[in-house]
Amino acid sequence: MKTDILKAVFLSVLICTETSCKEKSGEASVQFDVSSNELVFWPEASSKTVSVSGSSAFTATLAEFSDPSWCTVEIIPDKTENLKISVTENAQVSVERSGRIMVSAEGVDSKIITVRQTAPDPSLSVKETAVTVNENVGFDFTLDVSANIPVAFDLPSWIKEKAGNTPVLGAKTYSFVADALSGVDQSREGVITVRSATAAFNNAVAIPVRQNRMNCLLRVATFNIRYKNTQDGENGWDYRKGIVNDLIRSYDFEIFGAQEALKSQIDDILAQGGYSYTGGGRDDGVNAGEHAAIFYKTERFELLGHGDFWFSETPDVPSIGWDGAVCCKRICSWGKFRDKVSGRDFYVFNSHFDYEGTTSRLESSKLLVAKIKEIAAGFPVFATGDFNSNTSMPGLQYILNDGLMKDSRAQSETPPAGTLATAQGFNPNTDMSSNNNRIDFIFVTGDIHIKSYTVINDRPNGKFPSDHEPVLVVAEF
Repeated sequence: MKTDILKAVFLSVLICTETSCKEKSGEASVQFDVSSNELVFWPEASSKTVSVSGSSAFTATLAEFSDPSWCTVEIIPDKTENLKISVTENAQVSVERSGRIMVSAEGVDSKIITVRQTAPDPSLSVKETAVTVNENVGFDFTLDVSANIPVAFDLPSWIKEKAGNTPVLGAKTYSFVADALSGVDQSREGVITVRSATAAFNNAVAIPVRQNRMNCLLRVATFNIRYKNTQDGENGWDYRKGIVNDLIRSYDFEIFGAQEALKSQIDDILAQGGYSYTGGGRDDGVNAGEHAAIFYKTERFELLGHGDFWFSETPDVPSIGWDGAVCCKRICSWGKFRDKVSGRDFYVFNSHFDYEGTTSRLESSKLLVAKIKEIAAGFPVFATGDFNSNTSMPGLQYILNDGLMKDSRAQSETPPAGTLATAQGFNPNTDMSSNNNRIDFIFVTGDIHIKSYTVINDRPNGKFPSDHEPVLVVAEF
Protein backbone atom coordinates (compact mmCIF):
# COMPACT_ATOMS: atom_id res chain seq x y z
CA MET A 1 0.00 0.00 0.00
CA LYS A 2 2.71 2.41 0.96
CA THR A 3 4.51 1.61 -2.29
CA ASP A 4 1.38 2.44 -4.37
CA ILE A 5 0.96 5.78 -2.63
CA LEU A 6 4.56 6.73 -3.35
CA LYS A 7 4.14 5.83 -7.04
CA ALA A 8 1.06 8.04 -7.32
CA VAL A 9 2.80 10.99 -5.72
CA PHE A 10 5.76 10.57 -8.05
CA LEU A 11 3.56 10.51 -11.16
CA SER A 12 1.66 13.57 -9.97
CA VAL A 13 4.87 15.52 -9.49
CA LEU A 14 6.14 14.39 -12.90
CA ILE A 15 2.94 15.50 -14.69
CA CYS A 16 2.94 18.84 -12.93
CA THR A 17 6.57 19.35 -13.78
CA GLU A 18 6.01 18.61 -17.50
CA THR A 19 2.96 20.89 -17.63
CA SER A 20 4.90 23.65 -15.92
CA CYS A 21 7.72 23.30 -18.41
CA LYS A 22 5.33 23.43 -21.37
CA GLU A 23 3.60 26.52 -20.01
CA LYS A 24 6.96 28.20 -19.57
CA SER A 25 7.99 27.33 -23.12
CA GLY A 26 4.58 28.42 -24.56
CA GLU A 27 3.86 25.08 -26.21
CA ALA A 28 0.46 24.59 -24.65
CA SER A 29 -0.71 28.17 -24.15
CA VAL A 30 -0.59 29.32 -27.79
CA GLN A 31 -3.39 28.14 -30.11
CA PHE A 32 -2.81 29.08 -33.77
CA ASP A 33 -4.50 28.21 -37.11
CA VAL A 34 -5.63 29.68 -40.46
CA SER A 35 -8.97 28.95 -42.13
CA SER A 36 -7.50 28.44 -45.63
CA ASN A 37 -4.13 27.30 -46.86
CA GLU A 38 -4.71 28.32 -50.51
CA LEU A 39 -6.45 31.24 -52.21
CA VAL A 40 -7.18 31.34 -55.95
CA PHE A 41 -8.01 34.65 -57.66
CA TRP A 42 -9.41 35.40 -61.11
CA PRO A 43 -7.42 37.76 -63.39
CA GLU A 44 -9.38 40.79 -62.16
CA ALA A 45 -8.20 42.83 -59.19
CA SER A 46 -9.97 41.63 -56.04
CA SER A 47 -9.63 40.80 -52.35
CA LYS A 48 -10.31 37.84 -50.09
CA THR A 49 -10.18 37.39 -46.31
CA VAL A 50 -9.23 34.46 -44.12
CA SER A 51 -9.57 33.81 -40.42
CA VAL A 52 -6.40 33.52 -38.34
CA SER A 53 -7.24 32.11 -34.91
CA GLY A 54 -4.87 32.13 -31.98
CA SER A 55 -4.26 33.36 -28.48
CA SER A 56 -1.55 35.84 -29.39
CA ALA A 57 -0.85 38.46 -32.05
CA PHE A 58 0.33 37.37 -35.48
CA THR A 59 2.15 38.86 -38.44
CA ALA A 60 1.72 38.23 -42.19
CA THR A 61 4.47 38.73 -44.74
CA LEU A 62 4.94 38.08 -48.46
CA ALA A 63 7.46 35.29 -48.30
CA GLU A 64 7.91 33.92 -51.81
CA PHE A 65 6.95 36.28 -54.64
CA SER A 66 9.16 36.92 -57.67
CA ASP A 67 7.26 40.21 -58.02
CA PRO A 68 5.52 41.15 -54.75
CA SER A 69 3.89 44.29 -56.19
CA TRP A 70 0.71 42.48 -57.26
CA CYS A 71 -0.24 41.22 -53.79
CA THR A 72 -0.73 42.99 -50.45
CA VAL A 73 -1.77 41.83 -46.96
CA GLU A 74 -3.62 43.70 -44.24
CA ILE A 75 -4.39 42.61 -40.68
CA ILE A 76 -7.84 43.70 -39.52
CA PRO A 77 -8.14 43.64 -35.70
CA ASP A 78 -11.33 42.58 -33.94
CA LYS A 79 -12.70 40.79 -37.00
CA THR A 80 -13.34 37.10 -37.41
CA GLU A 81 -12.03 37.28 -40.96
CA ASN A 82 -8.97 39.19 -39.82
CA LEU A 83 -6.45 38.79 -42.64
CA LYS A 84 -7.20 40.52 -45.95
CA ILE A 85 -5.24 39.54 -49.07
CA SER A 86 -5.58 41.77 -52.16
CA VAL A 87 -4.30 41.30 -55.73
CA THR A 88 -4.02 43.69 -58.66
CA GLU A 89 -5.26 42.88 -62.16
CA ASN A 90 -3.26 40.26 -64.02
CA ALA A 91 -2.80 41.55 -67.56
CA GLN A 92 -0.25 38.95 -68.61
CA VAL A 93 -2.15 36.78 -71.06
CA SER A 94 -1.79 33.05 -70.36
CA VAL A 95 0.74 33.72 -67.56
CA GLU A 96 -0.44 32.68 -64.11
CA ARG A 97 1.30 34.03 -61.04
CA SER A 98 1.66 32.75 -57.50
CA GLY A 99 3.39 33.30 -54.19
CA ARG A 100 3.27 32.33 -50.55
CA ILE A 101 2.26 34.34 -47.50
CA MET A 102 3.85 33.45 -44.14
CA VAL A 103 1.62 33.91 -41.09
CA SER A 104 3.63 33.84 -37.84
CA ALA A 105 2.94 34.03 -34.12
CA GLU A 106 5.42 33.88 -31.26
CA GLY A 107 6.26 30.46 -29.98
CA VAL A 108 4.66 28.32 -32.72
CA ASP A 109 5.47 27.18 -36.22
CA SER A 110 4.46 29.56 -39.00
CA LYS A 111 1.53 28.85 -41.33
CA ILE A 112 1.80 29.17 -45.10
CA ILE A 113 -1.00 30.45 -47.36
CA THR A 114 -0.45 29.88 -51.08
CA VAL A 115 -1.85 32.66 -53.32
CA ARG A 116 -2.48 31.95 -56.99
CA GLN A 117 -3.95 34.26 -59.66
CA THR A 118 -5.13 32.84 -62.96
CA ALA A 119 -4.24 34.43 -66.29
CA PRO A 120 -6.72 36.12 -68.65
CA ASP A 121 -7.57 34.43 -71.93
CA PRO A 122 -6.43 36.34 -75.01
CA SER A 123 -9.20 38.70 -76.13
CA LEU A 124 -9.76 41.04 -79.03
CA SER A 125 -12.87 43.05 -79.90
CA VAL A 126 -13.67 45.97 -82.19
CA LYS A 127 -16.57 48.32 -81.49
CA GLU A 128 -17.37 48.95 -85.17
CA THR A 129 -19.06 46.12 -87.07
CA ALA A 130 -18.60 47.88 -90.42
CA VAL A 131 -17.14 51.11 -91.78
CA THR A 132 -18.84 53.16 -94.49
CA VAL A 133 -17.43 56.52 -95.52
CA ASN A 134 -18.69 58.84 -98.19
CA GLU A 135 -15.94 60.95 -99.72
CA ASN A 136 -14.40 61.38 -103.15
CA VAL A 137 -11.11 62.47 -101.61
CA GLY A 138 -8.92 60.77 -99.06
CA PHE A 139 -10.72 60.23 -95.77
CA ASP A 140 -9.84 59.53 -92.17
CA PHE A 141 -11.67 57.07 -89.97
CA THR A 142 -11.07 55.27 -86.69
CA LEU A 143 -11.55 51.86 -85.13
CA ASP A 144 -12.06 51.43 -81.40
CA VAL A 145 -10.14 48.29 -80.44
CA SER A 146 -10.10 46.61 -77.06
CA ALA A 147 -7.51 43.86 -76.59
CA ASN A 148 -5.24 42.34 -73.99
CA ILE A 149 -2.83 41.20 -76.70
CA PRO A 150 -0.73 43.19 -79.18
CA VAL A 151 -2.68 43.84 -82.39
CA ALA A 152 -1.83 44.31 -86.05
CA PHE A 153 -3.92 45.25 -89.09
CA ASP A 154 -4.28 43.65 -92.51
CA LEU A 155 -5.60 46.40 -94.79
CA PRO A 156 -6.86 46.77 -98.36
CA SER A 157 -4.27 48.39 -100.61
CA TRP A 158 -6.19 51.68 -100.63
CA ILE A 159 -6.17 52.08 -96.83
CA LYS A 160 -3.13 52.98 -94.73
CA GLU A 161 -2.66 53.02 -90.98
CA LYS A 162 -2.19 56.62 -89.91
CA ALA A 163 1.15 57.72 -88.50
CA GLY A 164 1.17 58.14 -84.75
CA ASN A 165 -0.77 55.02 -83.83
CA THR A 166 0.84 53.50 -80.76
CA PRO A 167 -0.20 49.92 -80.03
CA VAL A 168 -1.17 49.43 -76.40
CA LEU A 169 -3.02 46.76 -74.50
CA GLY A 170 -6.58 47.58 -73.47
CA ALA A 171 -8.92 50.03 -75.17
CA LYS A 172 -7.39 52.15 -77.92
CA THR A 173 -8.59 54.15 -80.92
CA TYR A 174 -6.62 53.55 -84.11
CA SER A 175 -6.77 55.96 -87.05
CA PHE A 176 -6.54 55.26 -90.77
CA VAL A 177 -6.47 57.18 -94.05
CA ALA A 178 -7.80 55.96 -97.40
CA ASP A 179 -7.05 56.99 -100.94
CA ALA A 180 -9.61 58.87 -103.02
CA LEU A 181 -11.85 57.01 -105.42
CA SER A 182 -10.51 57.18 -108.94
CA GLY A 183 -12.00 56.94 -112.40
CA VAL A 184 -15.71 56.31 -112.74
CA ASP A 185 -16.05 53.99 -109.74
CA GLN A 186 -18.97 54.94 -107.53
CA SER A 187 -17.84 52.77 -104.64
CA ARG A 188 -15.47 50.05 -103.53
CA GLU A 189 -15.36 47.49 -100.78
CA GLY A 190 -12.74 45.72 -98.73
CA VAL A 191 -12.05 44.11 -95.39
CA ILE A 192 -9.91 45.34 -92.52
CA THR A 193 -8.67 42.44 -90.40
CA VAL A 194 -7.68 43.27 -86.85
CA ARG A 195 -5.58 40.39 -85.57
CA SER A 196 -3.23 39.30 -82.85
CA ALA A 197 0.36 40.33 -83.50
CA THR A 198 1.52 37.36 -81.44
CA ALA A 199 1.90 34.10 -83.31
CA ALA A 200 0.77 32.12 -80.27
CA PHE A 201 -2.76 33.47 -80.59
CA ASN A 202 -5.04 33.36 -83.62
CA ASN A 203 -7.59 35.97 -82.51
CA ALA A 204 -8.90 38.11 -85.40
CA VAL A 205 -11.89 40.33 -86.24
CA ALA A 206 -12.92 41.16 -89.82
CA ILE A 207 -14.47 44.60 -90.42
CA PRO A 208 -16.11 45.25 -93.82
CA VAL A 209 -15.22 48.69 -95.17
CA ARG A 210 -16.96 50.53 -97.99
CA GLN A 211 -16.14 53.83 -99.65
CA ASN A 212 -18.84 55.68 -101.58
CA ARG A 213 -18.48 58.60 -103.92
CA MET A 214 -21.51 60.47 -102.59
CA ASN A 215 -24.42 60.35 -100.15
CA CYS A 216 -27.60 58.56 -101.11
CA LEU A 217 -30.38 61.10 -101.66
CA LEU A 218 -33.73 59.53 -102.48
CA ARG A 219 -37.50 59.97 -102.39
CA VAL A 220 -39.30 57.38 -100.27
CA ALA A 221 -43.08 57.08 -99.89
CA THR A 222 -45.75 54.99 -98.21
CA PHE A 223 -49.15 54.65 -99.89
CA ASN A 224 -52.18 52.55 -98.98
CA ILE A 225 -53.72 52.37 -102.45
CA ARG A 226 -57.00 50.74 -101.27
CA TYR A 227 -57.68 47.24 -102.52
CA LYS A 228 -59.83 46.62 -105.59
CA ASN A 229 -63.30 46.57 -104.04
CA THR A 230 -66.35 46.35 -106.31
CA GLN A 231 -68.43 48.10 -103.63
CA ASP A 232 -66.42 51.33 -103.82
CA GLY A 233 -68.52 52.70 -106.67
CA GLU A 234 -66.99 55.83 -108.18
CA ASN A 235 -64.03 55.37 -105.83
CA GLY A 236 -63.32 51.93 -107.27
CA TRP A 237 -59.88 51.00 -108.56
CA ASP A 238 -60.83 51.21 -112.22
CA TYR A 239 -61.65 54.90 -111.69
CA ARG A 240 -58.59 55.57 -109.55
CA LYS A 241 -55.73 53.59 -111.10
CA GLY A 242 -54.87 56.33 -113.58
CA ILE A 243 -54.81 58.90 -110.77
CA VAL A 244 -52.60 56.65 -108.61
CA ASN A 245 -50.16 56.02 -111.46
CA ASP A 246 -49.97 59.72 -112.30
CA LEU A 247 -49.41 60.65 -108.66
CA ILE A 248 -46.61 58.10 -108.21
CA ARG A 249 -44.78 59.39 -111.25
CA SER A 250 -45.49 63.09 -110.94
CA TYR A 251 -44.11 63.11 -107.40
CA ASP A 252 -41.26 60.87 -108.50
CA PHE A 253 -41.59 58.11 -105.93
CA GLU A 254 -38.23 56.40 -106.30
CA ILE A 255 -39.03 53.65 -103.83
CA PHE A 256 -42.27 53.18 -101.91
CA GLY A 257 -44.23 50.77 -99.76
CA ALA A 258 -47.79 50.08 -100.89
CA GLN A 259 -50.48 48.48 -98.74
CA GLU A 260 -53.64 46.58 -99.78
CA ALA A 261 -52.26 45.99 -103.28
CA LEU A 262 -53.79 42.97 -104.98
CA LYS A 263 -51.70 41.30 -107.67
CA SER A 264 -53.82 42.79 -110.45
CA GLN A 265 -53.27 46.27 -109.00
CA ILE A 266 -49.54 45.65 -108.82
CA ASP A 267 -49.63 44.70 -112.50
CA ASP A 268 -51.49 47.93 -113.31
CA ILE A 269 -48.72 49.98 -111.66
CA LEU A 270 -45.94 48.00 -113.32
CA ALA A 271 -47.60 48.32 -116.72
CA GLN A 272 -46.71 52.00 -116.82
CA GLY A 273 -43.02 51.04 -116.77
CA GLY A 274 -39.98 52.01 -114.74
CA TYR A 275 -40.69 49.97 -111.59
CA SER A 276 -40.33 46.48 -110.21
CA TYR A 277 -41.51 45.20 -106.84
CA THR A 278 -40.88 42.68 -104.07
CA GLY A 279 -43.34 41.15 -101.60
CA GLY A 280 -45.67 38.16 -101.48
CA GLY A 281 -49.44 38.01 -101.00
CA ARG A 282 -50.48 37.80 -97.38
CA ASP A 283 -52.69 34.72 -97.86
CA ASP A 284 -50.07 32.38 -99.32
CA GLY A 285 -46.79 34.31 -99.45
CA VAL A 286 -46.92 34.34 -103.27
CA ASN A 287 -49.78 36.03 -105.14
CA ALA A 288 -52.95 35.45 -103.10
CA GLY A 289 -54.48 38.29 -101.12
CA GLU A 290 -53.33 41.80 -100.42
CA HIS A 291 -49.62 42.61 -100.64
CA ALA A 292 -47.42 44.94 -98.61
CA ALA A 293 -45.38 45.38 -101.77
CA ILE A 294 -42.25 47.50 -102.12
CA PHE A 295 -41.98 49.21 -105.50
CA TYR A 296 -38.63 50.53 -106.68
CA LYS A 297 -37.19 52.15 -109.77
CA THR A 298 -35.15 49.52 -111.56
CA GLU A 299 -32.87 52.10 -113.15
CA ARG A 300 -31.93 53.48 -109.72
CA PHE A 301 -31.88 50.46 -107.38
CA GLU A 302 -30.67 46.87 -107.30
CA LEU A 303 -32.57 44.39 -105.12
CA LEU A 304 -29.96 42.48 -103.08
CA GLY A 305 -32.26 40.43 -100.84
CA HIS A 306 -35.89 40.17 -99.79
CA GLY A 307 -38.36 38.30 -97.61
CA ASP A 308 -41.73 38.29 -95.87
CA PHE A 309 -42.97 37.55 -92.36
CA TRP A 310 -46.40 37.56 -90.78
CA PHE A 311 -47.50 39.50 -87.73
CA SER A 312 -48.39 36.54 -85.56
CA GLU A 313 -46.98 34.03 -83.10
CA THR A 314 -45.83 32.01 -86.15
CA PRO A 315 -44.24 34.68 -88.34
CA ASP A 316 -42.71 32.29 -90.85
CA VAL A 317 -46.06 31.04 -92.21
CA PRO A 318 -49.23 32.82 -93.35
CA SER A 319 -51.23 33.27 -90.14
CA ILE A 320 -53.42 35.53 -88.01
CA GLY A 321 -51.85 36.77 -84.81
CA TRP A 322 -53.07 37.40 -81.29
CA ASP A 323 -56.45 39.21 -81.23
CA GLY A 324 -56.29 40.26 -84.88
CA ALA A 325 -59.41 40.40 -87.02
CA VAL A 326 -60.36 36.92 -88.24
CA CYS A 327 -60.71 38.18 -91.79
CA CYS A 328 -57.11 39.13 -92.38
CA LYS A 329 -53.60 37.81 -92.15
CA ARG A 330 -51.11 40.64 -91.67
CA ILE A 331 -47.78 40.71 -93.47
CA CYS A 332 -44.53 42.62 -93.62
CA SER A 333 -42.37 42.52 -96.73
CA TRP A 334 -38.75 43.67 -96.69
CA GLY A 335 -36.03 44.29 -99.22
CA LYS A 336 -32.33 45.10 -99.16
CA PHE A 337 -31.43 47.58 -101.88
CA ARG A 338 -28.31 49.10 -103.36
CA ASP A 339 -28.44 52.61 -104.75
CA LYS A 340 -26.67 52.47 -108.10
CA VAL A 341 -25.78 56.17 -107.92
CA SER A 342 -24.05 56.32 -104.54
CA GLY A 343 -23.33 52.63 -104.08
CA ARG A 344 -24.95 52.66 -100.64
CA ASP A 345 -27.03 49.78 -99.27
CA PHE A 346 -30.22 50.14 -97.23
CA TYR A 347 -33.37 48.26 -96.21
CA VAL A 348 -37.10 48.93 -96.54
CA PHE A 349 -39.64 47.15 -94.31
CA ASN A 350 -43.25 47.66 -95.43
CA SER A 351 -46.05 46.72 -93.00
CA HIS A 352 -49.82 46.63 -92.72
CA PHE A 353 -50.96 46.25 -89.11
CA ASP A 354 -54.29 44.87 -87.92
CA TYR A 355 -57.16 47.37 -87.59
CA GLU A 356 -59.01 45.59 -84.77
CA GLY A 357 -56.69 44.00 -82.18
CA THR A 358 -54.89 46.23 -79.69
CA THR A 359 -52.71 43.34 -78.58
CA SER A 360 -52.01 42.45 -82.19
CA ARG A 361 -50.76 45.96 -82.96
CA LEU A 362 -48.54 46.05 -79.88
CA GLU A 363 -47.07 42.60 -80.53
CA SER A 364 -46.68 43.46 -84.22
CA SER A 365 -44.63 46.51 -83.23
CA LYS A 366 -42.40 44.34 -81.05
CA LEU A 367 -41.95 41.81 -83.84
CA LEU A 368 -41.20 44.50 -86.41
CA VAL A 369 -38.48 46.08 -84.28
CA ALA A 370 -36.99 42.67 -83.49
CA LYS A 371 -36.94 41.67 -87.16
CA ILE A 372 -35.32 44.95 -88.21
CA LYS A 373 -32.57 44.42 -85.64
CA GLU A 374 -32.14 40.80 -86.72
CA ILE A 375 -32.18 41.30 -90.50
CA ALA A 376 -30.82 44.81 -91.07
CA ALA A 377 -28.44 45.43 -88.17
CA GLY A 378 -26.00 48.22 -88.96
CA PHE A 379 -27.72 49.44 -92.15
CA PRO A 380 -30.00 52.42 -92.78
CA VAL A 381 -33.67 51.32 -92.58
CA PHE A 382 -36.96 52.80 -93.75
CA ALA A 383 -40.06 51.25 -92.12
CA THR A 384 -43.10 52.28 -94.16
CA GLY A 385 -46.67 51.25 -93.59
CA ASP A 386 -50.28 51.59 -92.63
CA PHE A 387 -50.01 50.96 -88.90
CA ASN A 388 -53.70 51.44 -88.09
CA SER A 389 -52.46 53.31 -85.01
CA ASN A 390 -51.66 56.85 -84.05
CA THR A 391 -48.67 57.93 -82.00
CA SER A 392 -50.57 57.86 -78.70
CA MET A 393 -51.35 54.14 -78.97
CA PRO A 394 -49.23 51.41 -77.32
CA GLY A 395 -47.99 49.89 -80.57
CA LEU A 396 -46.39 53.02 -81.96
CA GLN A 397 -45.33 54.08 -78.48
CA TYR A 398 -43.30 50.88 -78.33
CA ILE A 399 -41.58 51.65 -81.66
CA LEU A 400 -40.75 55.21 -80.66
CA ASN A 401 -39.65 54.35 -77.13
CA ASP A 402 -37.37 51.56 -78.32
CA GLY A 403 -35.14 54.21 -79.87
CA LEU A 404 -33.99 52.42 -83.01
CA MET A 405 -36.60 53.98 -85.32
CA LYS A 406 -37.66 57.62 -85.44
CA ASP A 407 -40.77 59.33 -86.82
CA SER A 408 -39.70 60.97 -90.09
CA ARG A 409 -42.18 63.82 -89.61
CA ALA A 410 -40.50 64.78 -86.34
CA GLN A 411 -37.05 64.50 -87.98
CA SER A 412 -37.79 66.69 -90.99
CA GLU A 413 -35.25 69.50 -91.46
CA THR A 414 -37.98 71.63 -93.07
CA PRO A 415 -41.54 72.21 -91.80
CA PRO A 416 -43.82 69.26 -92.68
CA ALA A 417 -46.09 69.95 -95.65
CA GLY A 418 -49.70 68.85 -96.10
CA THR A 419 -52.15 67.69 -93.47
CA LEU A 420 -51.31 65.96 -90.20
CA ALA A 421 -53.84 63.19 -90.81
CA THR A 422 -53.30 60.56 -93.49
CA ALA A 423 -56.59 58.58 -93.56
CA GLN A 424 -59.91 60.08 -94.74
CA GLY A 425 -61.97 57.05 -95.83
CA PHE A 426 -63.02 58.84 -99.06
CA ASN A 427 -64.86 61.31 -96.79
CA PRO A 428 -64.25 64.99 -97.63
CA ASN A 429 -65.46 65.99 -94.15
CA THR A 430 -62.76 64.03 -92.27
CA ASP A 431 -60.82 66.14 -89.77
CA MET A 432 -57.40 66.11 -91.39
CA SER A 433 -55.88 68.04 -88.49
CA SER A 434 -56.57 65.22 -86.04
CA ASN A 435 -53.74 63.02 -84.84
CA ASN A 436 -56.30 60.22 -84.49
CA ASN A 437 -56.42 59.98 -88.28
CA ARG A 438 -52.66 59.90 -88.71
CA ILE A 439 -51.98 56.18 -89.20
CA ASP A 440 -49.54 56.04 -92.15
CA PHE A 441 -45.88 56.44 -91.24
CA ILE A 442 -42.33 56.32 -92.46
CA PHE A 443 -40.00 55.45 -89.60
CA VAL A 444 -36.24 55.74 -90.12
CA THR A 445 -33.06 54.78 -88.31
CA GLY A 446 -31.01 57.59 -86.83
CA ASP A 447 -28.40 57.60 -89.60
CA ILE A 448 -31.00 58.83 -92.11
CA HIS A 449 -31.52 62.59 -92.45
CA ILE A 450 -34.99 63.73 -93.49
CA LYS A 451 -34.72 66.75 -95.76
CA SER A 452 -38.49 67.14 -96.20
CA TYR A 453 -41.77 65.45 -95.25
CA THR A 454 -45.05 65.78 -97.16
CA VAL A 455 -48.54 64.36 -96.85
CA ILE A 456 -49.90 64.60 -100.41
CA ASN A 457 -53.50 65.83 -100.44
CA ASP A 458 -54.07 66.01 -104.21
CA ARG A 459 -57.66 65.67 -105.54
CA PRO A 460 -57.38 65.50 -109.35
CA ASN A 461 -60.75 66.57 -110.74
CA GLY A 462 -62.12 66.36 -107.21
CA LYS A 463 -61.32 62.62 -107.00
CA PHE A 464 -59.57 60.82 -104.16
CA PRO A 465 -56.53 58.79 -105.25
CA SER A 466 -57.26 56.47 -102.31
CA ASP A 467 -58.88 56.42 -98.88
CA HIS A 468 -55.38 57.16 -97.51
CA GLU A 469 -53.08 60.02 -98.36
CA PRO A 470 -49.58 59.08 -99.56
CA VAL A 471 -46.65 60.23 -97.42
CA LEU A 472 -43.40 61.25 -99.14
CA VAL A 473 -40.02 62.02 -97.62
CA VAL A 474 -36.79 63.19 -99.19
CA ALA A 475 -34.06 61.41 -97.27
CA GLU A 476 -30.27 61.44 -97.26
CA PHE A 477 -27.70 59.06 -95.78
